[in-house]
Amino acid sequence: MKKMLVLVMVLGLASLTNAAISFYVNGSPAPAAVNINPGEVLTLQLYSGDTLAWNAYVIQGTDTVSGIGSLTNPINLANAGDMKSNSPYAAADGWGNGFLFGTGGSPSGLPVAGIQHTVDFSSPVVGTANLYLYDGTSYNELDSLAVTVVPEPVTMALLGIGGLFLRRRK
Repeated sequence: MKKMLVLVMVLGLASLTNAAISFYVNGSPAPAAVNINPGEVLTLQLYSGDTLAWNAYVIQGTDTVSGIGSLTNPINLANAGDMKSNSPYAAADGWGNGFLFGTGGSPSGLPVAGIQHTVDFSSPVVGTANLYLYDGTSYNELDSLAVTVVPEPVTMALLGIGGLFLRRRK
């Protein structure tokens, strides 16, 4: 009986440590990289696999070329419980700019596992933005996402046709 209790406790602890916060896109775990068109809005979702309170930073890293996009429109969803919060986070310690999100509960509204917050990213110019998710307590990196803003296919086709005409003139 004692061994069974220890086994149950170890399994419970293991499942608790696996319930992490991560980026989701369109309701699924985010890939390592995403492509969008200039001006397109990418909605990032913050997913938590448990019902515990947490704080986390969503940051556009300083390794992103200046002027490529921005994080906007932070939204707290009902799954985040009663004590949900989000607030702007300005560059400090070389991290970058973004938002600090918080999830917590009271007896009338506990967090629910699932997508608890969203934040939008968009960029009018071509380039790559590196987005990071950091734990609000330990400051460890939990997830990252490279968003590459690429020209629309029509623009690329027009550039290609223009190149062909220039070549024929010579």
